[in-house]
Amino acid sequence: MAEFLRGMRDLGHVEGKNLRIEWRFTEGRSERLASMAAELVALKVDVIVVSAGDPARATLAATSSIPIVMVAVSDPENYVRNLARPEANITGFPQNSVESSVKYVELLRAQLPKLQRVAVLVNRYQTHQVTLDQIRKSAKASGVSVFPVTARNAGEIEHGLKAVVSNKSEAIIVVPDPLFSILTPQISKFAVEHRLPTMFGNAVNVEQGGLMAYGVAPQALYYRAATYVDRILKGARISELPVEFPTKIELTINLKTAKAIGVTIGPELRLRADRVIE
Repeated sequence: MAEFLRGMRDLGHVEGKNLRIEWRFTEGRSERLASMAAELVALKVDVIVVSAGDPARATLAATSSIPIVMVAVSDPENYVRNLARPEANITGFPQNSVESSVKYVELLRAQLPKLQRVAVLVNRYQTHQVTLDQIRKSAKASGVSVFPVTARNAGEIEHGLKAVVSNKSEAIIVVPDPLFSILTPQISKFAVEHRLPTMFGNAVNVEQGGLMAYGVAPQALYYRAATYVDRILKGARISELPVEFPTKIELTINLKTAKAIGVTIGPELRLRADRVIE
């Protein structure tokens, strides 16, 4: 959120001076979303910024008139039918493009050419069907089978990760999700203990122990979100603000994690990396 505030300041909006922000955080408890969305609607705020899919869904259910700017959503098609000219009251900045999710399996196979079975971790509360379908399509083309694992809290993730091992998956793809960002250390620790390569959706996860990430840094999305909030406050309609996909997708690799799981990152993959954590 620091980048969102910086973006707002750069556009002349300073919290506590000419800007009031009503902050709401679920702290990983999705069941609180509906009441929080209702609170914000009752306050008659000018615009609502939401992070990821569940908050977007809850806020859309609470209001059809207050503009909503979503940030770091995996499958924007679930909320916006016309991405170029949104018809409802929501637009924003997805975490990754659909095309980027296709790269997850490709990049794992570049490191693990004999990869045959990959687990995909998704949030049960989130709708990640588009991303999951793209991963399945890419995996099928490469002769790799997909094992979906759903989880909505820390306890379910622990259970799901154990299922990954019993299912004999050889790697884990973690679909971008706020819950998984919070629990990245838990996921990464488990993966290292079981010597499983992991693929995440942004570099922050790799800094916390993931092996690889292919995606955009969420900080950049929050900064861009400020531009849409600014335009809405100045009278722009949602239909004038297309859903904006990231244009620069980066590959990040953590060599410490690679060493911990007994993997040597090949020279070709290292050359493709935008950032290498030594």
